[in-house]
Amino acid sequence: VPFNYYGNEIGMTDHPTLSTPNKYRTPMQWNSKGTGFSQNTPWVDRNANYITVNVETEKAIGDEYTTLKVYKRLQELRENESFQWGTMSVYRDGDLLMYTRKADGFPGYLVAINLGTSKVTESFHAATGIPKEVKVVFHTHKDDNSAISLSDTSYILDPSHAVVLEYQ
Repeated sequence: VPFNYYGNEIGMTDHPTLSTPNKYRTPMQWNSKGTGFSQNTPWVDRNANYITVNVETEKAIGDEYTTLKVYKRLQELRENESFQWGTMSVYRDGDLLMYTRKADGFPGYLVAINLGTSKVTESFHAATGIPKEVKVVFHTHKDDNSAISLSDTSYILDPSHAVVLEYQ
């Protein structure tokens, strides 16, 4: 079951000096003006990084790969029928973790994550049986060509990169 912890969607971190459990309970960092949580003084100190790590900044940055924008795009993908109730198959090839989700009558998806520190080359068709014709619907890095290299039979996925492919 997928879930998000409070603040993950903007990259909030635990308070560096508070002890457990209060280090996890800092106010949501809505903006750089006192976190935007309340006009009152919160009972738990805010994290000092609220000035740069906050919802307002994440929305305002022109970059399409802020933590908040990536979370939103992935949540939109999760609304697709195949992610909701499709059959799931998991594959592993060294540092490459892959899984497919496919519901009858709807597009299927392959999620591939390179967990390693080296590039991996994989034929997703041969490894998982998905069709050769696919569409990239999400990737973790800005430049398609540097994140994945397409060839007739395989993809190159850089370290710590992930891709979501849609297929019929």
